[in-house]
Amino acid sequence: MFTTVFLDVDNTLLDFHKCSLASLRQGFADFGLTWTEDFPRTFHTVNDGLWRQLEAGEIASRKALFDIRFDRIFEAAGIRCDGKAFEERFQQLLGESHEPVEGAMDMLRYLAGKYTLCAASNSAYEHQLRRLRAAGMLPYLTHVFVSEEAGITKPDPGFFRWCFEKLGNPPKENVVMIGDSLTADLTGCEAFGIACCWFNYEGRPVPEDIRAWKVVNRLEEIKDIL
Repeated sequence: MFTTVFLDVDNTLLDFHKCSLASLRQGFADFGLTWTEDFPRTFHTVNDGLWRQLEAGEIASRKALFDIRFDRIFEAAGIRCDGKAFEERFQQLLGESHEPVEGAMDMLRYLAGKYTLCAASNSAYEHQLRRLRAAGMLPYLTHVFVSEEAGITKPDPGFFRWCFEKLGNPPKENVVMIGDSLTADLTGCEAFGIACCWFNYEGRPVPEDIRAWKVVNRLEEIKDIL
């Protein structure tokens, strides 16, 4: 049935939590800030909320998100620091990070012999390309689709429409996406009309009304369904 698999990058192929933690720690050291163990929770709470706003169209662009992100995070954490300057350094550090999600490489090796594999990410092209290359994942991917090049962000159906045009418009029933985001990935796939496998990265309770094609808690489970 499926011939092509779209793969989200952060928290599907690359572990954003581990990558961001290392980048935050180094950023704190670079800026002379005092690290606290509860800062990552503040970061993810504010960051996740901002990305949900972006996906809902409440923030105009990734640039607009990055312009305010660390000002909001530092305000919530009670830290005085230049948010824009820290954002610039954080982006540099994050662009060098490439910690894989557990099981991601084995999944890619398995899928690459059976399907056309395409990364599909809300990010910047060079940023994700550099990270995927450093992780050794790039040889398994035929395309790297990112919102920066598309000019449209998941879950907007236009993002998926742009990806399909790049692939020569394959039948929708031949394409499935694997991603961790209920909004960007699952909602976007549903709106566009393609199947989505929800990777329950954080092991959350599965919503009763979820409309995913399949749900997996570990990437090794992909071998049982594809």
